[in-house]
Amino acid sequence: NDVIGGLMERPRLVSLVYLVLHRHTGDIDYVNMGHPPPVVTTGVSESPWRWLNRGGPIAGAIPGASYETGREHLDVGDTLLLYTDGASEAENDQGVPFSEDRLARVASQHRALSAARTIEALHAEIEVFRADRSNRDDVTLVVVRRRAGHVEPDDHSQIAGTEGSGT
Repeated sequence: NDVIGGLMERPRLVSLVYLVLHRHTGDIDYVNMGHPPPVVTTGVSESPWRWLNRGGPIAGAIPGASYETGREHLDVGDTLLLYTDGASEAENDQGVPFSEDRLARVASQHRALSAARTIEALHAEIEVFRADRSNRDDVTLVVVRRRAGHVEPDDHSQIAGTEGSGT
């Protein structure tokens, strides 16, 4: 936090999530610094998603700020979704935002797809929702899916991300 604050010449808002995924156990250690909270979607009907919201204020905004670290777990078949606010705040023609809950719901509905296909489905849902409205913010999505006991970090992994720029 203090390093980031010291690097900025003028006041800026910097949000981020620092996350470590332990691929053999599925454990996730993280801290959220004012960023839209990542979400873990599960196949459990009584709690279909869990938000990773432990942390603190936007990075660099408050000198000496303290941050709470969080720990979460990915079971086999769970999906971790990270996104920018351009995804959750994309508006339809009535000015209604897409929303974090809708992102989680769509990601959960596409649990059977690969991570890359889940991102494609999320982008498609956002585009249909927005109709002809131009997006004023970038839409960046990262999906991590735990399969067969661990997450592979190679080209055949279930980790995928994409960024699209708005106008």
